[in-house]
Amino acid sequence: MREQFKQYGLPKAIRVDNGGPWGKYQNTPSWLALWLVGLGVQVIWNRPRTPKDNPQIERGNRLIDDWSEPQHCETLAVWQDRLDEMITLQRDQYLGPDGLSRTQRHPEFYAQPRPYRRQDEAALWDLMRVKRLLAEFEWQRRVSRQGQITVMNQRFSVGRAHSHTQVTVRFDPADTTYLVKTLQGHLIIRQPASDITTETILSLASSARQRKRSAKPL
Repeated sequence: MREQFKQYGLPKAIRVDNGGPWGKYQNTPSWLALWLVGLGVQVIWNRPRTPKDNPQIERGNRLIDDWSEPQHCETLAVWQDRLDEMITLQRDQYLGPDGLSRTQRHPEFYAQPRPYRRQDEAALWDLMRVKRLLAEFEWQRRVSRQGQITVMNQRFSVGRAHSHTQVTVRFDPADTTYLVKTLQGHLIIRQPASDITTETILSLASSARQRKRSAKPL
C-alpha cells in the first residue's frame, strides 16, 4: 500500500470489504484499517454480502479475471506479470471513441493531490483520529466464567459477579478507556485501553501488512 501511495498519492478515502484484512469482525475495525485512519484516510466498509455497494470495483475484478486468466497462471508471479500487462493495455494503449486512452482522458489520476513519502509517515500519523473512530463503536460481550471479556487486543476482568452476563463496551477518547456497562446502562468498570497506542497499532498493522506473498501454485 505504501508503494501505491507513493505512486498515486494518499487517498482521502478507501472503500473496503468487511472481511480480512480490514474487519469489521464482530463490529471491530482491523489494525490495518486503524493504520489507514491514523494516516488521515477514511475507511468506508461495504455492507456484508452486498457487492452492489462497490459496483465499479466488482466489475473491474471481473474484467481482471477475464483478461489476465489467473486459472492459467502457474504462480502468483506469472499472474502479476499478466496483470501489469493488462493494466498498461487498459489504461495507456486501448483508445476510446474519442481517440484518447484512459490516462490521457483522466490526467488527474496521476496528479497526486496528497503526496506521500514514507519518511513523513510518523509526523503525519495521528492517534487521535483512531480514537475518534473507535468512539463511534459499541461492542457487546458475554462475560466469561472467570469474569473476563476481550475488546480489540486486550483481555481484562469485569468481576466474577457478572459472569455469563451480556455487557456493552464503549471507548472514551478523552482518557483512552473502555467503559463497560450492563445492558441497562449501569457502569461496571472503566478500564484503561492499554492497546490503543501508536506503537501497538503500528506494530499489529505491520504484522498484517508484511505477510510475504507466496509464489506457490494458485
